[in-house]
Amino acid sequence: LSGDYADAAALLEAAAARFEHRTSYPASDFRLWLSAATRRGAAGDEAARAALEPRASIRELNVVVREATALFNGTKDLVDFVGFVDGADAGDTLGWRLIGNFYAGLYHHSAGADVQARFFLQQARASPYAGPDD
Repeated sequence: LSGDYADAAALLEAAAARFEHRTSYPASDFRLWLSAATRRGAAGDEAARAALEPRASIRELNVVVREATALFNGTKDLVDFVGFVDGADAGDTLGWRLIGNFYAGLYHHSAGADVQARFFLQQARASPYAGPDD
């Protein structure tokens, strides 16, 4: 996020709506980014939680993204989320540590806690699934 959180939120909202209109899947990744932009842009936690709601009653299938959504909407606390991510196997066979630590970093960034965000993003890069440009 480059600092223009209101414009980012508008673009992400439009992208999420298009994705959900064209597919039978929730736009969870777009919505997590939208929630972070909304929260960081000082629109408040309630607006950030509302950003997570898909347009239709469709369920996220990726368990890590579903848990990250619970973290962002306040129904899961950070300690439980990190415990869930740390519970992934050491080899990160399913990429849970990569995705989970990435979203924990985004969560901290959205709260303005950049030191903690950097820590979790470094943890994500330690996953065998992280690429050289991650």
